[in-house]
Amino acid sequence: MSDDRVLIAGVLALDDLKTPEREGKNLVGGAGVYSSLSSCIFTNTSLVGTVGTDFPFEVLERMKERGIDMENVKIIDTPSFHWSGEYIGDMEEAITHHTETGILEKFDWKIKNENRNPKALLLCNSEPKTQLKVLEQVNTEITAADTMNLWIKTTKKELDKVVSQVRIMYINEMESLEYTKEKEYKLAAKRILEMGPQYVVIKRGANGSDIFSNTEYGHIPAVKINQFVDPTGAGDSFAGASISWLAEQKEINFISVKKSLKYGTAVASFTVEGMGPEKMWKMNKKDIEKRVDMIK
Repeated sequence: MSDDRVLIAGVLALDDLKTPEREGKNLVGGAGVYSSLSSCIFTNTSLVGTVGTDFPFEVLERMKERGIDMENVKIIDTPSFHWSGEYIGDMEEAITHHTETGILEKFDWKIKNENRNPKALLLCNSEPKTQLKVLEQVNTEITAADTMNLWIKTTKKELDKVVSQVRIMYINEMESLEYTKEKEYKLAAKRILEMGPQYVVIKRGANGSDIFSNTEYGHIPAVKINQFVDPTGAGDSFAGASISWLAEQKEINFISVKKSLKYGTAVASFTVEGMGPEKMWKMNKKDIEKRVDMIK
């Protein structure tokens, strides 16, 4: 029996973060948080992940109130995933100072039986062995994944397996070049398509995003924003919104996948206007549609 939810597998974290605009300690973050807060705007959403006893439980309750199914989020008696870093200059890339990942070694990423046939699965940026563990448990028509340079450097073989098994691959421009050893992102996208995905989405920050299939290409420009505060959750909220909007469509094809990127772009434009996910709590469909209409 198919579940009517989008299943998101991702980290819930506490971040110490400094940007040219602001700074904060123990800010709620993590790909699972950003992606699920984006996804729940468009469709029913389940999150699988883990938190430690230091994670603010009122945030978990607030996520439930947003309609996110948290039954697959396990609380473990250990410190939560913790990231410390900063952005400087144009904030194109984060400088990581410290990462505490111990909790992930204690979590089995086991998904409840009733959530194993979702409408869509998003494997947030995480260690590829974790992504593979989730993939093995889930049966769905729409599978998507995100990644980052750390996994490209340290676990490329496992990442190759993930890429070969998903329908949509999200990756940013610089990481696509690093992953494929190509010098131009369009060539990188072609190389990734050869590995198995039906669609490759190259995230290009202020330059928008590009989508590739074996026969088609499209570009979605970025949205002009009011204030650029914190880019940390931009890519995760982009993926969460895109996949959940797509899951609600009758047909999954190049046109619908390309259009889904407009919704991802709109949501990400709200995310970067606040510190951590603070702006995401206030987002609604009406606001997002207004920004989608700004994308030509």
